[in-house]
Amino acid sequence: MCKLNINCTAEDGNCGCHKLPGLSAGNQGAQNNLLFSIISFISTQPEILNAISEGKLDPSMIPKTELPLDPEVPDLSPGSETTELQIILLNDLPNKIFVNRPFSVMVEIIDKNFSQVKFEEPITLQAALVDSLDGTDKFILGQTLTQGVCLFKKLEIPEKVSNCSLSIRVLDRKDIKSLTSSLKVCVKKGNKALKA
Repeated sequence: MCKLNINCTAEDGNCGCHKLPGLSAGNQGAQNNLLFSIISFISTQPEILNAISEGKLDPSMIPKTELPLDPEVPDLSPGSETTELQIILLNDLPNKIFVNRPFSVMVEIIDKNFSQVKFEEPITLQAALVDSLDGTDKFILGQTLTQGVCLFKKLEIPEKVSNCSLSIRVLDRKDIKSLTSSLKVCVKKGNKALKA
């Protein structure tokens, strides 16, 4: 099968596609670099996630990619007036969250170009259970320092709660938009899950 032309039907690889202009492997340098970067990232992703969860992330584990354009670097000083930063969820939340059963949440702070933001000084992220109707705090589930990506490893809801949302926010910084996601909290009795 030809590796340069997906429309080629030659099964033994003895086709002439490599002689056609524009289809030689040498002309596909940028696409090959991108492909190798993606494969390298996918192959190191489990190691990176384990290192983040253990707090031992080595920057050399993250594959370097060269982009043709220099991205715009936002001013991240505490007094800056950028409102284009926001917190996004990196993993899926469970459909049902049970009382006294831990769950994990991984978030990251991004800018308006959806690029990861790396802070020079650590900031405090807080996970809280808030009322869906008026936004008041019901429980503070966790709090940690981060410079951009954060894993809340074992968040637990201590008691039955209804009409609630999970809120991830940055303390002492109003310029970063918080993340709010609705939750279904259930109580497990015997073999049945009862909705709170």
